[in-house]
Amino acid sequence: MHERVGRNVRLTDAGRELVGHAKSLLDGLEAAQAAVERVTDEVRGTLTMGTFESVAATALPTLLGRLASTDPDLQLRTAELEPDIAHVNDDLSTALHLVAANQGVALIPDLGLVRRPDGVRILDTEPQFSRTVRIAYREASADRAAIVAVLALIDDVFADLAQQQQLHPAA
Repeated sequence: MHERVGRNVRLTDAGRELVGHAKSLLDGLEAAQAAVERVTDEVRGTLTMGTFESVAATALPTLLGRLASTDPDLQLRTAELEPDIAHVNDDLSTALHLVAANQGVALIPDLGLVRRPDGVRILDTEPQFSRTVRIAYREASADRAAIVAVLALIDDVFADLAQQQQLHPAA
């Protein structure tokens, strides 16, 4: 399925064929889960989101509080971008590839979007701060109830933070 080329490893033709089929299966599973969630109108399960310190310190407490109120059956697991959950990582490109590999969602600054992998959707947060924050998630996950719920709350939290910033500008 793979072969060594010097110090690197690359997929063989058979490996590439298997990856294509695996991606199709995962995308189909995501679509089926989204369809069931639309019928049941339930937002439940566990969603893992990578974040960085400035967002965790400012927006995360509000986001978690609102999520507990609006969607109590949805558990949001978070990790700073040196995740201590399943993958230890401080590289933004790697975080995006983990999103593409269906390992959760991540908040990514603009500089981390230089080489975005296929299958990852980027959503701008509004209003924008002096530091632009974007939300990365698998395109195939766009209709999942948990993703939709968390994205809406993230928008609300950042809007509130921007409003607070306008009322109380930094000295």
